[in-house]
Amino acid sequence: MTTKELYDVVYGRFPQAGERMVAKFVEEGMRSFCQQTHIYQGIYTYSSDGSSVQFKLDTDVITTDKVVVADSAQNYNGTPAKRLAGTPESGDATTSDYVYQVRNGFVLVGTLSDGNYVALPSGKTIVVYTHTVPDTLAAGLNEYDVSDTDVRQFEGVLVDVTPQNVNFVEGQNNVPGIPEQFHMAFAYHAMMMLSELAGDFNSAQYMNARFAQMVRDGRKWTQRSQQGGMEPVKYYY
Repeated sequence: MTTKELYDVVYGRFPQAGERMVAKFVEEGMRSFCQQTHIYQGIYTYSSDGSSVQFKLDTDVITTDKVVVADSAQNYNGTPAKRLAGTPESGDATTSDYVYQVRNGFVLVGTLSDGNYVALPSGKTIVVYTHTVPDTLAAGLNEYDVSDTDVRQFEGVLVDVTPQNVNFVEGQNNVPGIPEQFHMAFAYHAMMMLSELAGDFNSAQYMNARFAQMVRDGRKWTQRSQQGGMEPVKYYY
């Protein structure tokens, strides 16, 4: 759906609603949907300078799922870092393998020496795979489907690969949006908020129930494997 189509759904029920209010509530619905379903993925990259051991995460990141240390920004097939559970005690933890942890909005990554992080060599690329929230409503509504070949990635470079092998990078134009069948959830959230403001709590309850149903369907979608086909879901939220 387009932004205008979503707004028109809300205006059909609330024709006198303010433009900014509708835009705010629809985007809020998108953010809430992503936070509850983990349906949107983002990939962030950082360049090591030989001294930094922590890298600032975007505030829209919900979960950090995997960290890879690669030799260049053109190839993400690097060495996965192991997630570190807890804080290592000084003098008690030394590793030759890459490890990482998320702390206070930062990703700490490197090797360990006596419980302290050792910075990665300069020129390494840190690739962080996350579940996140789109920066804008327009980003969330981007066309989800991509063609089988001639997919553009990395600043417009044309490559011939299958969609599941493309490294979609957060913030670029080729980031796939949220599947279209869930776009109406954003409008239901907006109409729920407007119904509450109007004191129509029966309508608010109905809109909230419709939003909650789509959240359950979104969680079901997220559980499916999208590599090589859609697999059956073992259980339903």
